[in-house]
Amino acid sequence: MVFDVVIANGLIVDGTGARAPFTGDVGVRGPKIEAVAAAGTLRGDHHIDAQNRIVAPGFVDIHPHYDAQVLWDQALSPSCHQGVTTVVGGNCGFTLAPCRPEHRDVVVDTLESVEDMSAATLHAGIDWSFSTFDDYLARLERGGVGLNYASYVGHTALRLWTMGDDAHERKATAGEIDTMVGLARDALSAGAIGISTDRSRFHRGSGGRRVPTAVAARDEIEALIRCAGEQGGIVEINPDDEFAWLYEVGERAGCAVTWTALVTYPEGTTARVPWREKRQVHREGWGRGVRVHPQVTCRPLTVQLTLMNPTPFIGAPAFRQLAALPAADRPSLYRDTAWRTRARDELASHEYHHVRWSAMSVAETSDAALAGRDPASLASEMGMDPFDTLVEIALLDDMSTRCNMIVGNDDVDGVAELLSEPGCLLGISDAGAHVGMLCDAGMPVDFLATWVRDRGVMPLEQAVHRLTGEPASVFGLERRGTIREGHFADLVVVDLEELTPSPLRRVHDLPAGGDRLVADQVRGIEHVFVNGGRVGRSHGQVLRRRAASV
Repeated sequence: MVFDVVIANGLIVDGTGARAPFTGDVGVRGPKIEAVAAAGTLRGDHHIDAQNRIVAPGFVDIHPHYDAQVLWDQALSPSCHQGVTTVVGGNCGFTLAPCRPEHRDVVVDTLESVEDMSAATLHAGIDWSFSTFDDYLARLERGGVGLNYASYVGHTALRLWTMGDDAHERKATAGEIDTMVGLARDALSAGAIGISTDRSRFHRGSGGRRVPTAVAARDEIEALIRCAGEQGGIVEINPDDEFAWLYEVGERAGCAVTWTALVTYPEGTTARVPWREKRQVHREGWGRGVRVHPQVTCRPLTVQLTLMNPTPFIGAPAFRQLAALPAADRPSLYRDTAWRTRARDELASHEYHHVRWSAMSVAETSDAALAGRDPASLASEMGMDPFDTLVEIALLDDMSTRCNMIVGNDDVDGVAELLSEPGCLLGISDAGAHVGMLCDAGMPVDFLATWVRDRGVMPLEQAVHRLTGEPASVFGLERRGTIREGHFADLVVVDLEELTPSPLRRVHDLPAGGDRLVADQVRGIEHVFVNGGRVGRSHGQVLRRRAASV
């Protein structure tokens, strides 16, 4: 038999986590893997010699925010450069559908406030040729996708459709909950992979108000979890620090749940429950057989902070006041002595955020002498508080100053423990969101290069399983995530010795001239196939749940 593509002589890591890597050939015909055979035995129209290379299933990113970007960027960059072949959108309750026409501006405002997406870019890039969730998936199918695309239906969207502006203000009535459950059931029947929601006390949406899902009572969320369980879907939730109840309701509903995020914070951080306490709760639930999966990441949580849009500080009341103002009015608030004193005191309390000024550095500024300096040392030289120092620098810089800020997850030993914790899933890349201040789409590359090859945190077959077969199994992605005959040919060829995460660079390639940070210069990812075709073209599939095995 002559195959369309043969990847020959590679070290096959099949994604199951149970089989040791072995040398062999993979034969692809159309969208499927048709043969896995001994090295040098298969012939194809297109032959790739993968000697001294790893051949693995394509990576699965379970926590990006490409819901809008997928409408104008089929390739889904920069994930397409990382060996990723499947993404799961609709995280944190923020989906574009279902959406009534009168709520479109609220959706855009919420994405701008919570996910740091440019409103101008969203208005220019979203065609709004859909209203229901089924319509949205159909729009993606008409436009084509470069990677396989699955999506939750978002709880914020369900609330807005059902309650209108009241969604931001009050609990739902029993009748309204029934309506939301009905909408969710429709979306699940149309192919949604599950339901997502957000309980973060820090997230502020349109007009500086709490996001609609954070206002919802627990009985409303539990009704949606039961709905997902009945339909065979999965639930994704940001529960903030009130997460233990998920192990109880997940057990009752028989529903797989994944929550964000289990990451390390420094000892003494008072704004967060210590990560070891969270892990212990997870271990106890996992030991009972409850299918609840915290999401972890190998990446330090690092953002490029701007005071014009200081997302990490938004939980503090003073910064919620700032977020409610138009951008043009925000510099005047920083010049207000009384407001600045209040903001400084709230940050110093560590009640809302544990700011480590010495763990920040000036990244972009018009004053070259400040580049690389941290606010703590600058404050010492200037005889000022670090916050006041940063404000003064930003005001002189027309508010364009950007600082690299480590928020958490920089404890190497702690991260190593979480990466190996049973039941945890690699997630929270947030690709497509916060694009002006971070880019963690390269998490799979960083994981394999830094944590597996360099630090030896786990064997290669287990590491590949964490990126492929494990999420595919949890999310019900049929015939994906493993290299087996009859499975879809989502494949990546990796030179592990050369594998190097991409540096970040800022580009202006979004609709309406929007800018973003990208990681598109990866070394060591040599070939990526999606459903048997080269990545970057429209070879992806919209994965409708229960209809994913086309």
